[in-house]
Formats: sequence, C-alpha cells, structure tokens
Amino acid sequence: MQHNGVRLAALRHHETRDTVRLMAQSDDDLKAQGIAPDSLPALLLVSAWSVHPEALEAILEGEVPAPSFLPPGDFEWHPTAYQQLHLSLTRSELQEQAPTVLPASPK
Repeated sequence: MQHNGVRLAALRHHETRDTVRLMAQSDDDLKAQGIAPDSLPALLLVSAWSVHPEALEAILEGEVPAPSFLPPGDFEWHPTAYQQLHLSLTRSELQEQAPTVLPASPK
C-alpha cells in the first residue's frame, strides 16, 4: 500500500505463482501430473508490515511518516523476518480458497 509514492504497508508470500497454483491442487491432481505432493511446501508463508497508526496520523496531517513507521527496506529479501504465521495458509486452506486467492491463469 502506497500514498504519494511512500510505501505504508506490505504483504507478500514467498513462493512463486506456479508453486502456489500447485499447492492449491489436490494430491490426486498432482499425482496425475507426475508431481509428488510431499515435494511442495506444506504452508504458504506470508510476511506482512501493517500500517502504523503514527504513519496514518502523519499522512492525515499532511506530513511524510517517519521511516521507522514504514516497511523496512529489506522487507522483500528476508522471507521469515516479517513472517506472520496467523496469515499463512496450509495447502488444504489454499485448496478451499483457490478461486479467490489465485490470480487468473494466463490464456
């Protein structure tokens, strides 16, 4: 999430889109493709940096938030440093939510 070019919050998972699509498939579907279900991660780990109230307050006052209230510059490169287990999804949860979680397949 950005405001006037300032990144206020960040959310990402650390698997490729292809891996997430495979994780969302049933074991039978994976086996039919010659993929061992155990070869996939059991959990889609999610990292997040929420909007800090101080950052929102600064914006409402027309100021730029202090860097300490913004996502750190290394957010993208440290998969577990900002990990939020309560946001992570198991393979079965991905399978249940696949239509809403996965982006549309390219044609």
